[in-house]
Formats: sequence, structure tokens, C-alpha cells
Amino acid sequence: MIVTHMSGTVVVSRKGAKARRKRGCRSNPFLCAFAHLREIFCCLFFFTILTCPTLAEEPLDGEEGRTLALDQFQPKSTLKLIENRPTRAKFPVVDVHVHPRYKLRSVPEQLDEFVRVMDQQNIAVCVSLDGGLGERLEEHKKYLWTKYRDRFVIFANIDWQGDGQPDDPSSWACHRPEFGRRMAEALAEAKRQGAVGLKVFKRFGLEYLNPDGSFVAIDDRRWDPIWEACGKLNMPVLITRPTPSRSSSRSIVLMSGGKNCIGIPIGVLPTNDFQRMRNCLRRGIE
Repeated sequence: MIVTHMSGTVVVSRKGAKARRKRGCRSNPFLCAFAHLREIFCCLFFFTILTCPTLAEEPLDGEEGRTLALDQFQPKSTLKLIENRPTRAKFPVVDVHVHPRYKLRSVPEQLDEFVRVMDQQNIAVCVSLDGGLGERLEEHKKYLWTKYRDRFVIFANIDWQGDGQPDDPSSWACHRPEFGRRMAEALAEAKRQGAVGLKVFKRFGLEYLNPDGSFVAIDDRRWDPIWEACGKLNMPVLITRPTPSRSSSRSIVLMSGGKNCIGIPIGVLPTNDFQRMRNCLRRGIE
């Protein structure tokens, strides 16, 4: 039955629609077969949705043979010993990794408290990795050595960006001509000022870029004068490299003396980092 409304809309009853489909099938069998297939596929689709369980993203937890994500690797020690909680080192120790400039904010009272804790824990000497170069080094020396000259040694730092624009790597100091030579001369001056080593922060592997957008590499030949200067000055180099998760880091120590360099990796580093360090060391003993 076909009913015509006053609005002009035609409403076809179920019986009338079925009759129209039959007439269409007689006139065009192909369309009729396609219509039946479409109905079958629609039924199968909805049946699959209703009967299959919801597909959740597979957790990377390493359980039941699943892949384990690096940041989920948290092994639990099975070693069982008598619990011992020492409150003080048995022998005087050296803390080789402290950041007074960034942690203590160059506040004298905080430095006094820090040294008090050193005494309490039997820490004889701390290595400040925040020295900088030039005026920054002199400022840091004044902060640490005015009262505690025999309790701190200082590592210098290189400013790879300089006065360049943060969003324009091509303007950074490290991409200007003779940067390596200038830093070698600055390190020689830092040695005369009292610095004993060089610290390279992990921004070197996370943020410092070449003009083409690639990360600055540690074995770039432009930096060879820096490593050579450290070797001649007997200044060890501590390089912190980031892990892929960026939430933690690993350090590499280059013990340099003249032309003899020994690389000491601390922790687990990506293969390409090992290769780059080997490139630096190989050039240092050639």
C-alpha cells in the first residue's frame, strides 16, 4: 500500500516495498543478487561485533610471552641478606656527581647544610659538575671555595648554544667556525683557574641539533680539538647520554692523558653510542 501525505512525502508499506523489490529483481537479476549479498554481509558484520570480545591494546608487560617495554623492565632482586642500614660510610668517600649550582641555587646557607650532611655521611670530597667556563667558573669557584676549598673539586662545562637563538640551531655557537679550537683554549684557561675535568650534559643527546635537524654527534670531527685538549691537560671527561625513554641517563667517562685514552662506560648504552665513543678513542691513540 502506498500512502501520500499532504507534505508530498510518499510512504511505502513493508508489503509494497517487497513488491517493488520483486519487480526490480525480475527486471535486473544482477542487482537483486547484489542486494541479497549486501544483506548477508551486513548480518555477518553485526554478528561479529556482537559475538567477538573487545580487542584491547596488548600490554607490553612481558607476561605470558608478550613483548616487554624498556620502561616496564623493573626486575626484583632475589638476593636475601641480613639487613644492614649504615648511617655513615666506614671509610671517607668521594661523591663524583653533584650539582651545587642547580640544586643549591648558589645559596650560602644551603651550601653550609650540604657540607654538614657530607660530614655526617663521611663524604670527604664532592665533585661539582656545574663549573662552566670563564666568568661562570669564577663565580662557582667563589661560591664553593670561599669556605670549603678542600671539600669540592670542579668540572668545567661547554656552552654549545652560546648566544644563538634556541629555535635556530644554525645560529648556535657550536656551528660557528673554529668552535672546537676556541673551546680548547677556554679549557686550558679553566685548567689554570682550577677546574680538573669536563662535564658534557645529556642535553648533548636530547636537544642540541645540527642545522639540518639531526642530533649533534659526540664523534663529530669538529669537536676533536676539545677532546685532544682534555687529553693534553689531563682532564677527564664525563659525558651523560640519555636513554631512549629520556627519563633516565647513563654516563661515559673518558680518562684522558696525553695520547692515551681509556673509555669507561657506566651502565648500558645504545650500540651507536659505543661506536661513537670508540671513534673518539681510536682517533685519540692514532
